[in-house]
Amino acid sequence: MIDLLNENPDLLSKVDRGMVVKDLKCSIPNYLEQAEMLEWAGIGFGENFNFMVQKSLKRLAKISGAKSLQLFGKVLATEQDYWVAQGVLTESEEVPSNKLQELRGKGVNASVFWVTHNLMGDWIQLPDAEPEHIMGARMMKKMLTGNLNASVDSCPPFNGKERNLLRA
Repeated sequence: MIDLLNENPDLLSKVDRGMVVKDLKCSIPNYLEQAEMLEWAGIGFGENFNFMVQKSLKRLAKISGAKSLQLFGKVLATEQDYWVAQGVLTESEEVPSNKLQELRGKGVNASVFWVTHNLMGDWIQLPDAEPEHIMGARMMKKMLTGNLNASVDSCPPFNGKERNLLRA
């Protein structure tokens, strides 16, 4: 368990410090140790990227208010690749507009996902999964572009943006 308030206060800029959730304890696995084991298996991003991933996850934990956080992976796209983090938030959101959508913290929305193109930049939280997006994603194969706001041209038609497809 990492105490994010007392560990390296220079990790965030002055602007980001205002967004820090106070008294937060966030469980983050030691990514550098995990990456070392993956390197033994011949899989990895390289030493520099591993260090950037660890620091980026710590920064995301400070800003997001997650109680646990880990790297989910890297999704390759045609224009820009996505780095994806998975976590659990302590706060639940308001009731969803779609009656069939599961509440955050339950079922398919038990975890929250964030994406970024640049580990040194900001993370963007993906929207919660909706049943129509999950069913649509199961019926197609599509290369992602790397633009979260891009429309998805597919057959059958997908009712959502690339951010919804990535989350589904």
